[in-house]
Order: sequence, then C-alpha cells, then structure tokens
Amino acid sequence: MFVKNYGLFWQRDEVEWKPGRGANFQLLGYCGKNQSDIRLADFRRQTGIYILYDNHGPYYVGLTAGEKMGLGRRLREHLYDKHGAKWNRFSWF
Repeated sequence: MFVKNYGLFWQRDEVEWKPGRGANFQLLGYCGKNQSDIRLADFRRQTGIYILYDNHGPYYVGLTAGEKMGLGRRLREHLYDKHGAKWNRFSWF
C-alpha cells in the first residue's frame, strides 16, 4: 500500500497551532478507520505530500521528508511565510 495515512480538507482554523505554555503542538486524527478499533493518532511527524487550498481549489503542493521536517512543522511554517494568508484548508498523504 503506497498511502498508509491521509487527511482530507482539514480546516486551518480548527488546528491548535500554538496550544499554549507547557503544551505540545499536535496534529490529531484517527487511525484504523477500516479496522475494528479506531485510535487517535498525532500525525505532525508524518512525512509525505501535502496540499494547501484557497477558496478556489488547490493553491500549493509540498513534500516533507524526515522527522525534522514533518507535516506539522512544515504546515505551521506556512502560516508565516509567503503563503501565510493564501490558504485556509489542507490535505496530506
């Protein structure tokens, strides 16, 4: 299986990018949808492809590689870079 995990059309505003003092940033979702047990999982260190969307569709496609640059860190960086104000949803694979 090429794609093991994915998240589709997550709303940027529904993610707690800065959870506050003493709390760790998390990118939470469910793992095991087609299995008998569904588990909550943190995908922020996941590597793969992500898509940023604006109001009209796909805006930017990126790739993460390695634990130092997982999905969570890369997406959070896009909040403050040149793409910051241009996307409101994202998907990842």
